[in-house]
Amino acid sequence: GKQWSDLGGGIPNTRGSFLLAQDSSGKLLVGGKFSSISGIPCNGLAAWNGKEWSEVSINPKDSVASASAVCVSPNGDLYVAGNLSVNGEPTKTVIIRKRGDVIEKIGEIQAIPKSIPMVNVMACNGDLMYVAGNFNHIGTIKANKVAVWNMKTEKWSALGSGFVGTPYNDSLSNTSDKF
Repeated sequence: GKQWSDLGGGIPNTRGSFLLAQDSSGKLLVGGKFSSISGIPCNGLAAWNGKEWSEVSINPKDSVASASAVCVSPNGDLYVAGNLSVNGEPTKTVIIRKRGDVIEKIGEIQAIPKSIPMVNVMACNGDLMYVAGNFNHIGTIKANKVAVWNMKTEKWSALGSGFVGTPYNDSLSNTSDKF
């Protein structure tokens, strides 16, 4: 349309930024650090279908969840990075995959001592998911602030020697035209 409109009451006031992606059904996904949106309980991730908000359940028992990056693969799998608890584990900085109702951790993020581990940017392209942020290990490999997940082999790889600075903005796009 030609004018801005409110999305069902909007996003609550909270610290931090919000991330956006579109899922395979066309819903707008919004992530960040919030526990509800327009009165709907949700732990860091919600979906807007054009009329109303709904929770995107990444772990309904985790009251401190926050999403820092999301992307949707071509097959519809949802990948979420953030401070999350998976299957009753303590909350950690991880990347999860949500396939239908099945949620699994595909990588834990670690950073150098006295530094906060985080994935700030995530982009899916074909069978690859690129991630960038403040980390020096992802899953079982060393990676200097940038890595790629191969969805077919389900393995992480570092991308070259990595980045000198930490990427904070959406320098990778959720669209394939930048690859």
